[in-house]
Amino acid sequence: MSSINDVLRAMLFLPEQASTFALKVDRLHFFVIVTTLLASSAIGLAAIAWMVRFRRRPGQATTEHYEPPAWMEALIVAGPLSLFLLWFGIGFRDYVFLQSPPKGATDVYVTAKKWMWQFSYPGGPSSLEVLAVPAGSPVRLLLTSRDVIHSFFVPAFRIKQDALPGRYTQTWFLSNSPGRYEVLCAEYCGTAHSMMRGEVVVL
Repeated sequence: MSSINDVLRAMLFLPEQASTFALKVDRLHFFVIVTTLLASSAIGLAAIAWMVRFRRRPGQATTEHYEPPAWMEALIVAGPLSLFLLWFGIGFRDYVFLQSPPKGATDVYVTAKKWMWQFSYPGGPSSLEVLAVPAGSPVRLLLTSRDVIHSFFVPAFRIKQDALPGRYTQTWFLSNSPGRYEVLCAEYCGTAHSMMRGEVVVL
């Protein structure tokens, strides 16, 4: 299963999965892509087959009339609907997981400001642009903004959370992979938006 995950991740040019949440997001991503690819291939092949079967023949003004049975119409509606509901169910479960940090998670206050990230640790110093966390320990981020809407995005963790002026939002992660991971702002926030970068250092 791990090899399939690695192949699909490489095909889609996704960064490494450096948090426990990353695998959940990627599995849903792969599931949606594979099912839509199979469904669209089936529709394309059916369209080609019907073009051949129901083509206009010499001496005929029209093709034969076909009336689909009720079960076929029900299947055409129920099939896609069940897939969308399944995707929604998995996505909602993962959303609840990401919005429910475990007990004992370390709180870090994240303040966004044109155009930088400030990280404040409980009972300790603050830092600019660099968030240092221990591997194997859950970290809850409490985010706010000093000016406009920003969005804290760590591609390798598959987390993205808006930082809003005048209120706090939260997200959390647990990384077991020591290393340095890029932080981006994923909400256009002004002229230097693309320069608003930082990094998470997992020790």
